[in-house]
Amino acid sequence: VLQGPTVDRHARSLPRQLWRSWRNSRLETRRPPGPLARIDYAKAGLWRAFGTMRAMIRDHIEHRLTYISAPTLLLRGSRDPICPARWLDELAALMPRSERLTLRDGTHTLHYVYPWSFCNAIRPFLARIQQENQHE
Repeated sequence: VLQGPTVDRHARSLPRQLWRSWRNSRLETRRPPGPLARIDYAKAGLWRAFGTMRAMIRDHIEHRLTYISAPTLLLRGSRDPICPARWLDELAALMPRSERLTLRDGTHTLHYVYPWSFCNAIRPFLARIQQENQHE
């Protein structure tokens, strides 16, 4: 399961990613992950946080997904500004055994903000894959 895969090749720059992240934070009103992220960044330190962001921008996930042969669920929220639907479609086209799923009203950090919806969304996929594996 790849939830909200980043970084969209059409927005592969730090300013664009920061803008999209800010927009996402404005949408996550129920349980915003911002406070948790600030704690993580504080523990890691600024150099590590910036190094991670730099590595994220340089990562071209679209080049490596072609090597994945396992069944893969690509999941995003319908209001996710970081992983737009077009980007998910592009990634799914690279993976022959992929499925796409968009959670209505979800934002980028589904696993933090909407954990029950996230779990309920992936369970049928995992159960079906498990059943297929048992029949092989």
